[in-house]
Amino acid sequence: MTDGHPDFFFKIFDTLTIDDSRLLNGMGLLRSLSSGPRVFLLALRSITAEAQHSLLKLLEDPAPGVLFFLIAPPGVFLLPTLFSRFSSHSFTPASVADTNASSFLSASLPERLSLIGDIIEEKDKKKALDFLNALEAVVEAAKETAPLETLQALVLARSYLSTRSPSVKMILESLALTLPAK
Repeated sequence: MTDGHPDFFFKIFDTLTIDDSRLLNGMGLLRSLSSGPRVFLLALRSITAEAQHSLLKLLEDPAPGVLFFLIAPPGVFLLPTLFSRFSSHSFTPASVADTNASSFLSASLPERLSLIGDIIEEKDKKKALDFLNALEAVVEAAKETAPLETLQALVLARSYLSTRSPSVKMILESLALTLPAK
C-alpha cells in the first residue's frame, strides 16, 4: 500500500520475483476498502519467468474492481500468455542514452570489449539492459541495412538478462563476438 490511499499500491521493482508475485497474488484477492477500484501500479526493469507464471491466474480472473498497470522499459521479456492480458502502449525515448551503442556495431572485437568493459566489471544488469535498449534503438534506426539476425540476437540477450541471475559478462561478450559489424 502507499501512504494516503488504502486501495492504491505502487512499487518499483528492479526485478519482480516469484516472492513479489506471491505477495501481489494475495493482495489482489482483497476487496476494496472504499467504493472505488483497487489499483496496482507496478514499475519494473525485468520480471522472472516464475513470477510471470505466478501472476497468470490473478490476471486471467482478477477480483471485481481490481486494476493492474505495468510499466516496463522496451524489450522486457514477457511470456506471450502474460502479455496477452495487458493492453500495450509504447513510448519512444527522446534520445539514445548510451552513446557507446552507436560505435559498438562498427567497432572491432577489442574495441567492442573495451566499450562494454565497465558494465561487465560492475556486473550491472540495469546498465546491460540500458545498453541493449540503446543498441536496439541504433539497429532500428538503420533497419534498412541491419540484418534480422542482429535484432534476434538482441532479443535473445534481453531474455537471458531477464532470468534470475544472469551472467552479464557472458551475455555481452557473446554479443561482441556474434553481432555483425555495421
